[in-house]
Amino acid sequence: MIHDTSKQSRGKSIRQPIGNTTLVKKKVRQYIIYIIIFIVIYGLFFSNFFRIKYIEVAGNQAINTTEIENLIWQSVDKHILLLFNRSNFWLLSTNYLLDNIAQQYSFEDITITKKFPNTLRLQIIERLGRLVWQTNDMYYVLDAKGIITRQLQELHLIQKTNIPVVVDRANTEILIGDRVMSIELSSSIIEASEVYDQLITKPELAFDYFEVNEDRDTLYKIITKSGLEIHLNNSSPAQEQLTKLKRVLDSQTINLNNISYINLRIRDQVIYK
Repeated sequence: MIHDTSKQSRGKSIRQPIGNTTLVKKKVRQYIIYIIIFIVIYGLFFSNFFRIKYIEVAGNQAINTTEIENLIWQSVDKHILLLFNRSNFWLLSTNYLLDNIAQQYSFEDITITKKFPNTLRLQIIERLGRLVWQTNDMYYVLDAKGIITRQLQELHLIQKTNIPVVVDRANTEILIGDRVMSIELSSSIIEASEVYDQLITKPELAFDYFEVNEDRDTLYKIITKSGLEIHLNNSSPAQEQLTKLKRVLDSQTINLNNISYINLRIRDQVIYK
């Protein structure tokens, strides 16, 4: 009997399973995507390349650049959600910085821009300081509109720049940006400071500082180095009131050592006691 061996040698073909290979490739692709995402996130939010390293300040004159820079560095040296560094270029909010600056200074205008990849630029327009406001043993810069612009740290600048001091006897609690006097009153005080030494030349009446109390809408005083008070208001020009005093001093013999105050608030009168 002859057997057909060709049928016996031929059987079913063996195929390799493709399910496991596809799954492995899919997981590899996922891992690669995760790694890429991690690298991107780390690069954008944790890398030192995007950390603020430079601060450019322009437009400031009265306020020291280092003082402003220190405030910025203190503001950015904090974390967000205990994880992200606030100094990161992408995460740093300029509004956040503006809010922090507003607590220390009152500028006429300030613009903060971020320059890629690690620089901040501040463009400042200052309010011109015309007076120094003293309250609770603290000193502040006061602009011509009666607004507190910043706290004065360098007290020696008062003598160096010869800016008149206004002492608040009410010791009012204030914040940066507060208006502590009306525009009319602050303008009158500034005018008085500009003309006083020209009109009043008596050594006994040498100017020391201004003084206001709770009623600081219209009334103020000039305190001399000898402690004598000169009372003024903003109802008439300061120069007019001081010129009236000059005429009296020039025409009459007044023993200035025996009086405690001079009142110039009543029109056409000089009252002293």
